[in-house]
Amino acid sequence: MLVALRRVFAAAVAIASVSPCWATEADLLAPEDLREVLSQSALSLQVVGDENSGPADILAAARADYARLIGALYAAGYYGPVIRIEADGRDVANLSPFARIGKIDRLTILVEPGRKFLFGRADVAPLAAGTVLPTEFALGQPAKSGAISAAARAAVEGWRQAGHAKAKVAGQRIVANHGDATLLADIAINAGPALTFGKTVVRGKTAVKAHRIAQIAGLPEGALFSPAQVRQSAERLRRTGAFRSVELTEGAANSDNTMDMFVQVADEKPRRFGIGAEISSFDGAALSGFWMHRNSFGGAERFRLEGGISGLGGLSGGEDYTLAGTLTRPATFAADTNLSVSASVGRLAEPGFDQLSVQAGAGLDHTFSPRLSAFVGADLVWADTRDDLGDRTLFHLLLPTELVWDSQGGAAAPRTFEFFASATATPLLEIDTGNTGVRLFTDLRLYNRVGNSNTVLALRSQIGAVIADETADVPADMLFFSGGGGSVRGQPYQSLSAGGDIGGRSFLGLSAEIRLPITGNIGVVGFYDTGFVAAGDSFADGQWHAGAGAGLRYETGLGPLRLDIGVPVGGTTGKGAQFYAGIGQAF
Repeated sequence: MLVALRRVFAAAVAIASVSPCWATEADLLAPEDLREVLSQSALSLQVVGDENSGPADILAAARADYARLIGALYAAGYYGPVIRIEADGRDVANLSPFARIGKIDRLTILVEPGRKFLFGRADVAPLAAGTVLPTEFALGQPAKSGAISAAARAAVEGWRQAGHAKAKVAGQRIVANHGDATLLADIAINAGPALTFGKTVVRGKTAVKAHRIAQIAGLPEGALFSPAQVRQSAERLRRTGAFRSVELTEGAANSDNTMDMFVQVADEKPRRFGIGAEISSFDGAALSGFWMHRNSFGGAERFRLEGGISGLGGLSGGEDYTLAGTLTRPATFAADTNLSVSASVGRLAEPGFDQLSVQAGAGLDHTFSPRLSAFVGADLVWADTRDDLGDRTLFHLLLPTELVWDSQGGAAAPRTFEFFASATATPLLEIDTGNTGVRLFTDLRLYNRVGNSNTVLALRSQIGAVIADETADVPADMLFFSGGGGSVRGQPYQSLSAGGDIGGRSFLGLSAEIRLPITGNIGVVGFYDTGFVAAGDSFADGQWHAGAGAGLRYETGLGPLRLDIGVPVGGTTGKGAQFYAGIGQAF
């Protein structure tokens, strides 16, 4: 009999340990304008909605909610609230933490916020010159606790911007006057001394030499401390691509009012490779690949070897190939200046010309800001060219100069209205003949997000001109053609020239796209492209052609997969549809 009773008791315990089949109901009784913010702060409401939660979990969350709800009310400007949380009519605050409750049918949260408080005083001192406090922290404004915190942060940041790196809140006096529902807020700031940058000290394990990390960071020792300089230094280190993470921390103030800066980095994997492919109905297939070493000589140098072949199975004149190597050294001459040395060999079998070339050169790339950069370089180019101007061998000194403005600062997609512009001027000297010239080219792009939607209107303008003594002295690949994925979709690749198979010395290209999201990662594009090529550099007596069509986009982590189909809508250079596939937007 005793054994039987034990078995019955064990079965009852087992049944009791199973999650209950009933559901707890919850009510939040509060003014309508506060219900949303209070419901987001009430942890117990979230626990009630979790089917795996039991009574003990609900009670623990409810006890924590007193402080959470008071914090939410303070943030809204209410400093005299009455909060009562009941479990089946019993005040949770009065329940023993050790009380065993088998179930809770209803949880009720009652909130009486009381009167809304206004600032009767809103003072923070002392302030650095030019400090702008939040407009919410002012006499007569709702006394939200967040406004007090924001004012304290703004005051400290103002002193830090002025070089006082160790500025902090020294004290605060907050008094709630319940008689007239006002809050008196006084914040005291300790600015501390103005500090200058001391030594840049590298911590942790890294394969990049410490003195090179300091050079790349470029913190100016002896200069007045600046938070913007610290952020810029971290960005310089990230821009090298050699580091997976970068952290700059401030040291203690030294007796001579200097402050050392500590740099800790985590190295990226030193080697990386990638492959790519594109295809179009006229150009055929293109394959490319690269191999890169991120820290070639211990100074965050980047060596990149890349090659590609295109025109496979296409109608564009034959197969093109290229093999190129580039070594980039960051922080050369200045922290924001990179030195690059390059060499390449390649063959271009285009519809209008066939060219074998060898190039070697060097250049300096300077970053003025996240949006503005410039490049200057010098290249020696040997080219053996065959086109309608005849067979000729050219040996050129090129001096390319480029200025780029990108308002997106490298962002993947336009936020509202964005602008990209690049301008390139390349003086050229034909060494054998002494003839000179210059190639000018601009690429302007506008991106406008329509209203609050994800629809984007994109416009592009390309303008180019070659000013030279003789067209025959200009490398064939520096002259202009129109047609294909880079200029006018729907028209065959390089189908518009200056006449015959000779490239033009002036070019104008215009493109418009509307990019419409459909669902999730899928979108569609409608486009219209037009191009103009003339034999001379005065944009006179040239020809136009145009193409239009639609495309499909599928967003991936590496950029959108792109499929465009275009047809000729102007000019006499093409018939039938052309299709293009690749990764990334057309422009």
